[in-house]
Amino acid sequence: LYKKTQEQHKHPGYVTFILELLDGRIAVSCYGGSISLNQMNYQTKEWKVLKYRNKAHDTGITSLCELSNKRIISSSLDTTIKVWSVLSNNEIQPIKTISQHKGGVDKVITLTSNRFASCSLIAHTVKLYNSETYEQIQIPFEQQLKPISLLQLKRQSEVLVISSWSPSALHFYQLSHPYKLLGTVNKVCAIDRNRLIELSN
Repeated sequence: LYKKTQEQHKHPGYVTFILELLDGRIAVSCYGGSISLNQMNYQTKEWKVLKYRNKAHDTGITSLCELSNKRIISSSLDTTIKVWSVLSNNEIQPIKTISQHKGGVDKVITLTSNRFASCSLIAHTVKLYNSETYEQIQIPFEQQLKPISLLQLKRQSEVLVISSWSPSALHFYQLSHPYKLLGTVNKVCAIDRNRLIELSN
């Protein structure tokens, strides 16, 4: 699979994110800034490229997430977030470019209640958006100490976890008004890219 995704993107670099869409298609992003839609036949083990979009971003794509109504969002080191329509005919059409961060965007995630969030390590910012209007929602914790990654808890859906680098810590924020800090866990790990994943148990 990795070799096939390298071949389809036809440029130096590596795959940065793989996202399985709700309809079974697979979106793949690459460090060179491209996005492709793919289909995997698990019985024949055949990997089919449905659509390839070169130069979706000017440079490395850091993450992908899915919105409702056949939309995906990509974040990039080119400082932008882009919203795409992934149509039934496999076209990848641009809907919106968001340029709110002043540095490369490290992560974008879908939240409940028609929202999504992004963070930038270089710009030291976390931002919240309305997923229907794409307007920014003002939050008091926008300025953060070098945020790296984001996670919305499933069992406590109004809690957003932000991992930060230097110092290495986890910050827990309430995602409903008044958006207050709930707590912090320090000295989480020593590496500089502490990604977050919530376990099912």
